[in-house]
Amino acid sequence: MQPIKSFVYLHSEWRSRLKVRTPLFQGGNDGALPSYATKYKYWDMKIEEVLVRRGYTMNRCGECFNPKGKKICGSVSTSGYLCSAIRINKKHARFRFHRFMGYLKFGDEIYTKGMQVRHLDGNPLNNSWDNIDIGTQSEN
Repeated sequence: MQPIKSFVYLHSEWRSRLKVRTPLFQGGNDGALPSYATKYKYWDMKIEEVLVRRGYTMNRCGECFNPKGKKICGSVSTSGYLCSAIRINKKHARFRFHRFMGYLKFGDEIYTKGMQVRHLDGNPLNNSWDNIDIGTQSEN
């Protein structure tokens, strides 16, 4: 069979930045990705999961460290949060420090629909362990 000329775009905030595309083939696969799509090592993972798998860590004060132990300074985004980027498949993928700390503290609960990672003191630059919590928009 001939491949269809359209592409499946993987949906998430960082995957859409990467523009990772996999051809969709006609019939037989029920929408599943072809076997060669596994060459994209992290295609089905959230950015926080990739950070943990690669060995990035955070201390209780909210400082982020790369796998070699070097502190990542990051920068303040236009929304006021500390963020940085890593390379995935030769593309930059941005992550926010408070979401990474939330993932380390609460795991997959941060991906629950309607839940947000929030700062208890309201300061978006304070990413310490005791200051990060999850909750709904109304609790925020």
